[in-house]
Amino acid sequence: AGQTTKDVKVSAVRGGFLAVTVLGKLDRKPLTDVSINAFKETYQTGAGSGTNGVALLRLPPGEYQVSAYKNNSRSEPTAATVEDGRTNRLEIELKPPPKITGVVRDASGKAVPDLQVSVFPNWGQNAGGAKTDAKGHYEMPWDPQQPGLRGGGSCLLARDVERNLATAQDIEESTTTLDLRLEPGLVVAGRVEDVNGKPLTNASVRVYLWSGNSGSQFDDKPIRTDARGRFEITAMPPGRKYSLDATAKGFGSANQSIQENADTNRVELEPCVLKVADRKLAGEVVDTDDKPVARANVYMYGQGQ
Repeated sequence: AGQTTKDVKVSAVRGGFLAVTVLGKLDRKPLTDVSINAFKETYQTGAGSGTNGVALLRLPPGEYQVSAYKNNSRSEPTAATVEDGRTNRLEIELKPPPKITGVVRDASGKAVPDLQVSVFPNWGQNAGGAKTDAKGHYEMPWDPQQPGLRGGGSCLLARDVERNLATAQDIEESTTTLDLRLEPGLVVAGRVEDVNGKPLTNASVRVYLWSGNSGSQFDDKPIRTDARGRFEITAMPPGRKYSLDATAKGFGSANQSIQENADTNRVELEPCVLKVADRKLAGEVVDTDDKPVARANVYMYGQGQ
């Protein structure tokens, strides 16, 4: 600290090229716009394949692991060697993305058209899902190997909000066909208030659906409380694990789990009580020489914060 280091030498090497050709595993046709990633312990880079299915990477010499990814389909890492001043070639076969197909029907057995079907947790490439056609049929690609989903804990979700119907069925990596039957949905209602019982209007409520050890936000957008501080969520698949968080500007937060009532499909929650966030915490971040550290990120968390 406080010293200037001089005469540092940085050596550059021309390295070599790695030409990666990506082919479809079934038809052996070149695949375009495939993301190619090459990595070793001290270096990592990526490139996309062109119309000829080839991605060209300039790399420092060494041993690499190379993988390919496109549309929920990924390859296992493949070993490749890069030599200085040479072009080495590698061929990767990419399987078609895994798909789940089926038909969605209501309680009477009638096919339900134009209904959203999605995988939960809905992270990354699995977000979005698919819609049923006029015959209630859906076809949806998904990535069971996506980080966070490995080891199971995924489910397939369908909701008919207008009729308060919903279902969620567990799926595994081997699942390729699954018909869904809608049933009366769970209705969850509650209230957000301050410590004096005054309703908090325009508070935000986020509901999380849990599958295995993974939780994902149930709705795309948070639910807002009304003028009485109340909120209501409909068409929630019964028999699942849920939790919710409530927050409001100028206040802390509250969270609670949702327990179903065996006698009815409606759940009235205890009020979410938020404390006023009227305190400030200030301090200083210093390095090992007690000198101020600028632009450091400081985080605080805890129950009700």
